[in-house]
Amino acid sequence: MKLDLKYGSNPSLTSGTAIIVDVESDRKMKWFLNIDLSDSKNPEVTVTCPPDAFIGRYKVALFIQSEVDGKTEVAIDEEPDIILLCNPWCPEDSVYLVSEQEREEYVLNDTGKIWRGTTQSSHPCSWNFGQFEDQILDATLSLLEKDIRVKAKNGVKKMRDPVWLGRILSAAANSQDENGILTGNWTGKSVFMEWLG
Repeated sequence: MKLDLKYGSNPSLTSGTAIIVDVESDRKMKWFLNIDLSDSKNPEVTVTCPPDAFIGRYKVALFIQSEVDGKTEVAIDEEPDIILLCNPWCPEDSVYLVSEQEREEYVLNDTGKIWRGTTQSSHPCSWNFGQFEDQILDATLSLLEKDIRVKAKNGVKKMRDPVWLGRILSAAANSQDENGILTGNWTGKSVFMEWLG
């Protein structure tokens, strides 16, 4: 059994964006495949990836070769995509957070407060971060895939750097000078209230 993973629009073995993972994978790549045959009818397959793998969507195909009645049978099965994210629970990941309390606060809380105002006068404002809402992950990945910096010659290589990714997503959101998708409203008036008339 092998997994064929393809990352990005032009995957290749030399760039590390085409990956073949099997039980005998090269340990230097840090991709591992483990098959637990305790239940022969439903084997459990575990894939381990390196903590600095490219962040984003991988196309997956499963390659299975077996002997049936003395004949070699081969099957290739397209599987659902997998999406790799930064992992604050993994000590080897650059975004690792030691404190479980911080992981609860900064990763798992989908609502909270942000501070608004000036340095002389600020106040809290309730906020829905919405990171678990339907389509948010797909929309975020789509922004990354379409960004010209990601499409640039060495852009894919940077897709394992969470700081760079944060900058790209921030720019992709800013319509002011980055042709992003959100427009700021600094008038002091609610756009929603203006829309209501």
